[in-house]
Parts: sequence; structure tokens; C-alpha cells
Amino acid sequence: MKCQSLLLKSFLDNGVPDASIFEVEEHDVDIQALQDGLAEGDILVQLLVASADPYLRFHVKSTGRFKLNEPIRVYVAGKVLASKSNLYAVGDLFGANLPLTKVQVVSKEVLQSGSHWKLTDYLDEAHISLGVGKLKIRLTSAARH
Repeated sequence: MKCQSLLLKSFLDNGVPDASIFEVEEHDVDIQALQDGLAEGDILVQLLVASADPYLRFHVKSTGRFKLNEPIRVYVAGKVLASKSNLYAVGDLFGANLPLTKVQVVSKEVLQSGSHWKLTDYLDEAHISLGVGKLKIRLTSAARH
């Protein structure tokens, strides 16, 4: 399967970010090998949507949190392709703050950090973009109370 990642190729300390500072890297992934290699507590996910919030412009600066030649980390939503976690089943929809890579393993440690939310009971795949918008804000706020 072809997989894409969005990498930061150059910092932008002044001005408005545009496509010139990013690069889409494409590579092949072996889904079966990723499934077979899952550790206990891990999940394999496919991203379906990503946030393009204006706050990201601060992270493309040389003083920001993004690193050159690495996938940028944004709010995303997608579905679980394989699971060895008691938190998610195959087919579950989720939201999280993850690297912008279409298919990836999310480790048990990342899941334990709490930077994810289960969307399965709230929306379907046709409305998954709500998982990185207002619904995400309500779900994460509710989880804290």
C-alpha cells in the first residue's frame, strides 16, 4: 500500500506558510507486516482527515515544535486497522494528535498519554472530519471533568 507523510522541509520565521516549505513523502508500507509486528497495547491506524488549524503557523518557525524532515504533528481522525489494545477494536474511529502519516502504528505509550479520543460512539466515517473540530473539543473537555 502507498503511504504518504507530510514533512517540514524548511522553517518559515516570517510570512505565511505555503506548500513550498512542505514535502509529501510517499513510501510503500506492508500492512500485514505492520499488523504482525504490533506489540501488546499497540494499534495500527489509517488517517482519514487532518486539521489545518491556523495555530500550526507558529510551529513551522525555527523556534517551533516541528522538526525538519520529519512528519508534522497535527490533530487527525481515522480508523483502526488492527489492534492489540483493549482501548480500540478493529474498525473503531478515533481522533488524536499524531504525526501526519497516512498509516502508522500508535504505541501503547502514546495511547497511555491520553492524546487520543474514541469517536466510534459519536460519528460515522462520513462525518469523521468532526473528530478534529468542535466534537474533539467537547470530547477532550468532557474527559478532563
